[in-house]
Amino acid sequence: MRYLVTGGSGYVGSRVVERLAAGKKADAVVNADLRPPEFQPQGSSYRQLDVREADALTATIVEERPDVLLHMAFVVDPTHDEPDMYDTNVNGTFNVLAAAAASGIGRVAVTSATMAYGPWPNNPVPISESQPVHGHARYVYARHAAEADRIAQLWATLHRQRTMTIIRPCTVFGPGADNHLVRMWESQAFFPDFGTGDQPTQFIHVDDAVEGIAQLLETQQPGVFNLTPDGEITWHQCAALAGLEVRGVREESFTGLTSGMWRLKMPNVEIPPSFVDFFKYPFLASNDRIKQALPTWEPQHTSKDVFEQMIHRLKATRSAV
Repeated sequence: MRYLVTGGSGYVGSRVVERLAAGKKADAVVNADLRPPEFQPQGSSYRQLDVREADALTATIVEERPDVLLHMAFVVDPTHDEPDMYDTNVNGTFNVLAAAAASGIGRVAVTSATMAYGPWPNNPVPISESQPVHGHARYVYARHAAEADRIAQLWATLHRQRTMTIIRPCTVFGPGADNHLVRMWESQAFFPDFGTGDQPTQFIHVDDAVEGIAQLLETQQPGVFNLTPDGEITWHQCAALAGLEVRGVREESFTGLTSGMWRLKMPNVEIPPSFVDFFKYPFLASNDRIKQALPTWEPQHTSKDVFEQMIHRLKATRSAV
C-alpha cells in the first residue's frame, strides 16, 4: 500500500507518517508538505509541496501513484492574514480533491475537526456524525474546517465508486504540542465567566489520535468519524488545573477589549475574541461510531488526563527557565 500524506510535517501529520510507515500494510509513505520534516522515519520519503499550487499537486500525485491519499495540510493557528489562511485550508482542500479525482485515486481521507460543528446553543450533547457542520461565522478556523468538510462530503457524493473518509478530531494535545490553544493557558491572566454555565470540552492525546487515523486508513473505513477521547472536562476545571481564577465578566466588555488587542497584534494575544463562543456553547462530540468501526481502538487517555499532562509540561518548562 502506497500512502501520500499532505501536511505530513505537522505535529500530528509527522506522527501519522511515522505510524503508517511502521505498519505492515505500507509499501511506501510519501510526506508532501511545504516544509521538510524534523525527522524522516524509515520507509517514508519527503516531497516539497504547496497545496495551493494545483498543477504541482496533480503532478506529484501522478508521479507518486498513491493507493491512499490523506489530506492533513491545514493552518490551524489564527493569523491576521485570513485570505492566505483560506487559500491553504479551503482552496487547498479543493485542489487536493480535484487532483485526486483527476488521477483516479480510489481511497481518500481528509482530517476535519469537531470545531467544524461550531459552538451553538442548540447543539446536541454529544454530537454524532449526522449533525451538519455549521462552523462559526467569526472564528476563522472553524469556518474553514466546515467549508473543507463540506467539500469532502461533496466529493464523496460525486465519486460514490471511491472511498472517502472524513475524520473529525477534537483538540489534540501531547508531548511537544505548541500551538495557540496550548499557549492560551500560559498567557491568560484569568478565565472569563460570562454567566452562561460551565461547558464541557474535549482533548485527545496525540497517540490516540494518530492510532485512530492510522487504523481508519488501514481498515479502509468509509464515512465520517469523530475522533474524540472518553470522558470530558469543563472549562472551569481546566482553569483550576491551570491555576487561573474564574472571574465573572461582561461579555461585551471582554470582547471589546480583546478585539482591540487582537487588531493591534499585541504580544501574547493569539486568539481572536470570537473564540468566546466555544466557552459558552457545547460542541462535545461522540466517539461511538469510531469505536464500533475499530474494535481494537480504545483511547488510552481521558480529556482530563490529556489536559493535566499538558499543564504539567507547561509548569515544568517554566520552572526550568
